[in-house]
Amino acid sequence: MSSMTFDFTKGFIALICVILYVLAYLARLVDNLKKGLLCQTPNLPLPPFLKGPEDLELWDAFLLNYLNFYGLSFHLKDDVREPLLGPTRDDWKKQRARVNYILLSTLTDPDVIVTFKLYNWNIREEDPKVTYNLAKRVFTHGAGNDNCGKLFSDFVALRRDQCGSMGEYLQRLQSLRDDLHEESWKFDPNFGLTTVLDACGMKENYPDLHAKLIEEWTQNRLTWDDLIKDLRTINFQERTKKRSLI
Repeated sequence: MSSMTFDFTKGFIALICVILYVLAYLARLVDNLKKGLLCQTPNLPLPPFLKGPEDLELWDAFLLNYLNFYGLSFHLKDDVREPLLGPTRDDWKKQRARVNYILLSTLTDPDVIVTFKLYNWNIREEDPKVTYNLAKRVFTHGAGNDNCGKLFSDFVALRRDQCGSMGEYLQRLQSLRDDLHEESWKFDPNFGLTTVLDACGMKENYPDLHAKLIEEWTQNRLTWDDLIKDLRTINFQERTKKRSLI
């Protein structure tokens, strides 16, 4: 009786081993099939570059279709919350990084980069939806307005060293900004911060103040009104110093 029980146990264990082996084999087979299918997925050419409002619609269509093909467009169209832990979070981070890479590869035109910086765009922004929404917003407004484009170019090109004084620079700067607003170019209240910080001569002549304002900007605490207030203070100090030398 004990011999039969022993034989039965051995046979049962052998059967379990066979079943486990078959399951492992099937798992490897399915995994290889998945890899084979992925390898057969064709590589589509990247979407075209965005160069301005005239090609926004085509760029948007190509970009979304490209991401749809790889099942990634939801990162631009939906509010996707970051998973808390585990492999799901790792996959989410990789997907978002890939979407961001694809998106940025279409935004290398120098004029587009300058335009985005006027809207205080952070080129290291990790959320692709932030950059995508900015592109849609910037190039949807003011499209096709030649006068607006001229004002915009003048605003970008204006520098402190082109003007006789800080007061003259401020007057010209505010005038261009007001004209852009009248031309229905819609922008946020802090439009132009990074451009003015680079162009106002503060970095060369007032490095400590410039460093302080850059830090405030990186922390999203700097406003247009604060920047203009500091520039007016500089203008007052320069005028006072000039008068004392007369």
